Amino acid sequence: MTFLLRFLLFVTAFYILKKLVNYLFGKRAGSSGKHAKPSTGTRKEISGQTVKDPQCGTYVATSIAVPLQVKGKTYHFCSTQCRDEYLKDSDQSKPPDT
Repeated sequence: MTFLLRFLLFVTAFYILKKLVNYLFGKRAGSSGKHAKPSTGTRKEISGQTVKDPQCGTYVATSIAVPLQVKGKTYHFCSTQCRDEYLKDSDQSKPPDT
């Protein structure tokens, strides 16, 4: 009989401790404690050809890439940061006008 009472006391204490830990540390920002709901309309469908980002070398789908037209040629970048770095690097490599 004492074994059963000790066992129930242990299980109850463990359950309460688990709930307390989840309450204190388990919730993250934007989390409801349940499974995350799928986003509605915020994702872009990935399709098409993949191309290599000339700045960082990452392969990215053309449907989600950041395009840049330079002298009739289209370059695709994984992010606006890579595009801006590419533009900055290409501006510095041009010879100064004299």
